[in-house]
Amino acid sequence: MAGNRRQFERARKRADGHAAKGEWDKAIAQYREALAEFPDDVAALTGVGLAYVKVQQLERALAAYQQARQEAADDPAVLERLADVQERLRRLDEAADTYVGLAQVALRARDIERAIHSWKRAVQLTPGHPIARLNLAKAYASQGNTRAAIREYLALAEAFQRQGRPDQAMNICQQALMLDPRNTQVLNLMSALRDLVEPAEAAVPASGPARAADLDNLSFEDELPPSERDEGSPVDMARQRALSALAEAVFDEDWAGVTGRSASAPALTKHQIDTLIGQALDLQRLGQVDDAVAAYEQLLNAGVDRSEVHFNLGLLYQEKRQWEGAVRHLAMARDDPHYQLGALFAIGECYRAQGKVDQALSYLVEVLKLVDLATVRRDQADDLIQLYQGLADSYARKGDPEQARSFSDSIVRFLSSRGWEDKAKEARERLDSVAVEGVVMSLAEMVSVPGSEAILASMTMIQQLVQHGKGFTAIEQAYDAIQVWPFYLPLHLRLGEVFLNQGLFEEATTKFLTVAQLYQVRGDARAAIGVYRRLLRASPMDVNVRTGLINLLVGQRAIDEALAEYVALGEAYFQLAQINRALEKYNEALRLAPRGSDEKAWAARLLHCIADVYLQRADWRQALETYRRIKQVSPYDERACLGLIDLYYKMGRPRDGLVELDKLVGHFFRGQKFQKAFAILQDAVQMRPEEEALRLRLAKAYLSQGRREEAVAELDTLGDLQLGAGRIDQAIKTIESIIELNPSNVTSYRQLLQQLSSRR
Repeated sequence: MAGNRRQFERARKRADGHAAKGEWDKAIAQYREALAEFPDDVAALTGVGLAYVKVQQLERALAAYQQARQEAADDPAVLERLADVQERLRRLDEAADTYVGLAQVALRARDIERAIHSWKRAVQLTPGHPIARLNLAKAYASQGNTRAAIREYLALAEAFQRQGRPDQAMNICQQALMLDPRNTQVLNLMSALRDLVEPAEAAVPASGPARAADLDNLSFEDELPPSERDEGSPVDMARQRALSALAEAVFDEDWAGVTGRSASAPALTKHQIDTLIGQALDLQRLGQVDDAVAAYEQLLNAGVDRSEVHFNLGLLYQEKRQWEGAVRHLAMARDDPHYQLGALFAIGECYRAQGKVDQALSYLVEVLKLVDLATVRRDQADDLIQLYQGLADSYARKGDPEQARSFSDSIVRFLSSRGWEDKAKEARERLDSVAVEGVVMSLAEMVSVPGSEAILASMTMIQQLVQHGKGFTAIEQAYDAIQVWPFYLPLHLRLGEVFLNQGLFEEATTKFLTVAQLYQVRGDARAAIGVYRRLLRASPMDVNVRTGLINLLVGQRAIDEALAEYVALGEAYFQLAQINRALEKYNEALRLAPRGSDEKAWAARLLHCIADVYLQRADWRQALETYRRIKQVSPYDERACLGLIDLYYKMGRPRDGLVELDKLVGHFFRGQKFQKAFAILQDAVQMRPEEEALRLRLAKAYLSQGRREEAVAELDTLGDLQLGAGRIDQAIKTIESIIELNPSNVTSYRQLLQQLSSRR
């Protein structure tokens, strides 16, 4: 029954006043009077709780805060004060639980940093607190802080070990290994635990929501038979993660996807969702495929639309050889980075089992590409992506199902082998160590070729022979290797590299161009481009090679790259004194410029190249016309405007030069780029110090910006030029302008004006 609101407010106001003055006993009396009217008021409860803390009546403070929590379970201020009192009373386990609750409130507010802080406080009070440690590990992992996540997993596993629960400790170690499969601390702890762990029978309770105490029964990995867990293919790894994520879902009160998707599918409680998850996992572990499928479908119908559910369901449909359902659900998991590799690999296997070789290969090549991209440097990534695109297109064009099937089988064998991730990293190191400069080699080349390890070993030996100054022995070794593996093009590239090292440029050029052509025939244009670029680094003036590269780039619609090569080709012809050929190539490039990413920018750049050629030939008329063409493309191109001004003066057309100067300077003034405008005027005056019109413009520019002293200096020089030329009247006007500015030595200018006036 509600109390007297006026009496409540009066008592609470007095209580707050006493509290502000530190009169805690009086504050307690007034808060209690207020609570007599409204016992559930959170503000009054927290107020009296604080007062009890101040007078060291901690048990009463605890009771007040506990009651406040019942009324405001998600109020972080209440939870923080409750945890503080629990900690003061040395009720550390209770305080830790309260901090975990505070973390959940922070998570709902999307404040991950505050949640982490609360979990850290919990483990400081109770180092073995399972929920706090586990959530800390998951939070750090989500932030990419693998080291901190591993640290939390290890602390939790060691806590379980001390409690005599080695099976739970082993499960936590498995979670840590998913983040860092080679972590020595985790592996050492697992080695110590292995003899103590007995096989677990069940992973998750068949029903009922999980509590902190239920961690004793939690098994993250037992849903899979050991034989399957040991294989470690992308599918196995993703399945392990999916099962673990579902097993952990019972811990997460905010786990998404627990509402029905339609009126016919009513919302389920968290308890019901947990029951369904447990049933699905148990049925999948026991190999009861049909029943497991039914359980997962029930989860989807209940609104649990999660990648983990789709992935597991896709694998179960694959096991039932129901390919359409398998591909549909796996495709719904492929956008999740945790399941991308596994889903793509499994889809490839589905198509492979149906004999659809081309579709299977496209998915398997995508998996291999993602694996390879994880091993390369950032600057290699773009070339590698295009290389794999060319590889897929090449197999599609060939229409050779046997070759495609063989390549698919090679990919599956590699990615199903033990330690394939380590093998991929090691292969990348080997490939990069023997690759020709500028040519990125793919993991696909190694996987697809029988005896690839022997090939790499041979290429390494060739490289070592060159490093030890045994170039011709290296050439013999390369020829021997090519006889064994004639179609492995990187081996031919290595031979071309040795030719270059020995100064055999003609042989190197022939070899590189042959390899580039073969790459083109195979549809691997990016590799061919890399070969051309490598050859040009060795011989940048070879116009035939650069022309071949331009044609290849245009064919690949890499227009910007082709235009850049045209610029280099024109420069090469110019240095070879073949001026007309340089102009011809620049004009060819101009015709290609509309296909570039920025037509105007490319046109301006190429026209500048043409203008430079004409200037070198002192063909001022053609240079002038070229600068005018640039201005049609870019009206305020500074370099073109300055070039025009200079040419107008050289050709005896100063008025045209001044018009051009005024346009350019006015443009910069309108854009408030005053420093730029002044720099142009100052440079113009410095180049032509006797040009009176330039001095006058600079003086006016100074005046427009209030720089009177500099303006006076320029006008003074202008007056001297006019006097020296005998133009007394003009000099008088200039001096009058100076006097109007009232410089510090204005008297001397007045005297000079009188003298000049008397000479008229």
